[in-house]
Amino acid sequence: MIKPLKQLFFVLALSIWSAGLWQIVNAQNQSVSQRLVSAPFIASDRSDTPDFLAQVGSTGKRSPYILNTNKPQVPYGTYNGLIIKPEYPQSPIELDNLSFAYKGSSNVAAIVHYNAPASKTHGAAHLGTSSVLLNTGTSLGNTKDGYQKVSFTASQLGLPEQNVIQKIVLVPPTQGKTGKFLVDDIRVNFSPINKALETLFFTVQGGSATGPVGSMPKAKLKQSDFGTSLKVTNTTASSVVVWLTLPTVCTPNSNCLLSVQNIFSGMTCVPGGCFQGSQTLAAGQTISYIPTAADPASIQGAIISFNSAPTCNVGNYEFTINNDSQGQYAQETVNISLVNGNNASARFTLDDGRGGNWTTNYGLEKYKNAFQNYAGNNFGVTGVFPFGCTNCTFLSGAAPCGVPTQCTTTGTCQPPDPKTCPQYCSFQRSAGQPGGIVSVDYLGPPQPMPTDRGKLRRILF
Repeated sequence: MIKPLKQLFFVLALSIWSAGLWQIVNAQNQSVSQRLVSAPFIASDRSDTPDFLAQVGSTGKRSPYILNTNKPQVPYGTYNGLIIKPEYPQSPIELDNLSFAYKGSSNVAAIVHYNAPASKTHGAAHLGTSSVLLNTGTSLGNTKDGYQKVSFTASQLGLPEQNVIQKIVLVPPTQGKTGKFLVDDIRVNFSPINKALETLFFTVQGGSATGPVGSMPKAKLKQSDFGTSLKVTNTTASSVVVWLTLPTVCTPNSNCLLSVQNIFSGMTCVPGGCFQGSQTLAAGQTISYIPTAADPASIQGAIISFNSAPTCNVGNYEFTINNDSQGQYAQETVNISLVNGNNASARFTLDDGRGGNWTTNYGLEKYKNAFQNYAGNNFGVTGVFPFGCTNCTFLSGAAPCGVPTQCTTTGTCQPPDPKTCPQYCSFQRSAGQPGGIVSVDYLGPPQPMPTDRGKLRRILF
């Protein structure tokens, strides 16, 4: 009699443990589900456009999103798709896995906008973009009703190990035959996400969009030069030590330079490796990097700093160039970050060359003049992440160096809007349109804000 009782107690205990585990897993799934929402969208000049279809449909037991593949004759900058984003920006989500079932063309791009977390090296919570086609994921077979199941790890999506998701966007091809694309059973980190039924609309004006991926990139430009060049100049009468810091690994599925000596051969590497190095520039001296290949390796997430490696109390001059290998929607970017401190003034000059135009504020405003940082917090200075503001006009998470800041608003702007939530802290352009020169000029200690008869000049946004 004792043995059967023991077996009964064991079964009951196992059942209780299993039920508890299921509740934990289910609670975790519900937590993720409640924090993410998906919705169809159209980016066009009018919401009732006949060119696009983006809605929730009904096919048997499913209620999939239905998108039509883009028509070749639609105006530049217009497109449709599906967006997945956090419902609550203050609750960051790190993506480990994305999966869904789809029917239709595999020539659909999965685009992920993510933030690399702020740190004492990278003060700003930098926005990155990766994009892959559906056929690069792991196939999980077909369903009985003809859907293909596909799964992506963070690495397959081109994301770093640590990431904070801003949004995931599925966009049909911009060219090709008109057809239908259906997608259902979307899961992030193996958890189903909430589904919105209403179609979102983003206005496009003259090819400039405030939609989920801005304006769709144009085709690559035919160039006689090889990518974007880099130049650093000491404009002062005294010597200065310039530092260059690179990531230790490339983003997945891309090609990049990981040694500072492959960029500036005169640099001395730090004992820990050539991901970081320094070089003394005499008064008026310039060092240059000029790509010599038709498709050069990218320089990703690079930091120029002066008289110190990046750390607290030091300003960063940051750039990513020639990064076409990161995907169709990758962008070259430049910015000044004073999030962790401000120890010098330096100026960025962007020469387009044969490349595309540099823009800011969601691609709506073109680069016009060189920009620099000044003494003080630099709130509202174009091209600059102000002191303590990890997300341009906002403080997203804790300031890495624990600095007091006037940038006390937390979270991110939702929804992105060039008027109510301007983003002037960096300049971007399509990585498929490189060219010209990115110049960094050292100007000396932090310079006072310029004035015209006692009033600030128009350097602020």
